[in-house]
Amino acid sequence: MNQAQVGEAIVAARKLDALDQVTLAELSSISARTLSDLERGSGNPTLASLLRVLDTLGLELTVK
Repeated sequence: MNQAQVGEAIVAARKLDALDQVTLAELSSISARTLSDLERGSGNPTLASLLRVLDTLGLELTVK
C-alpha cells in the first residue's frame, strides 16, 4: 500500500463515520493540515500522527 492508498483509506473511513476533516483532526490531536496531507498522500507526516488517526477511526496498521 502506498501513501496515496493510505490517504484514500483514511478518507473512506472518515466519510463512513460522517466526520469532517476538522473534527477528525481534533479527535486525533493533530492539525487539520497534517490530516489533509495524510489524506492526499503528500507531505511527511510522522508515524505517530498516522497512528493517532488510524486509532481514532478504528483502523490498524499492518506490516508484512
